[in-house]
Amino acid sequence: QSRYKSVLVDSLTQLMVLSRYIHRNPIEYFQSKEALNTYPWSSFHEFSSGSSDFIKDEAKELILKDFGSLEDYVEFVKADEAFVQK
Repeated sequence: QSRYKSVLVDSLTQLMVLSRYIHRNPIEYFQSKEALNTYPWSSFHEFSSGSSDFIKDEAKELILKDFGSLEDYVEFVKADEAFVQK
């Protein structure tokens, strides 16, 4: 495992893809689509449930504003689940 890398996010498209990548990390690591909903250190549950316990609404709105609905964002994040093998 190598050191982390940083990149400048300078477009909304990059931000959306980065958010999706981060939320999908448990799926890729555990090779299980269930990890998206069960991994305890993921913010995906807060995004997908609409709660605002830990993440400020302004931060979520920045990512969610270009999606038609919360369900559209959830679908965007889950889009590749069919390709993950258990």
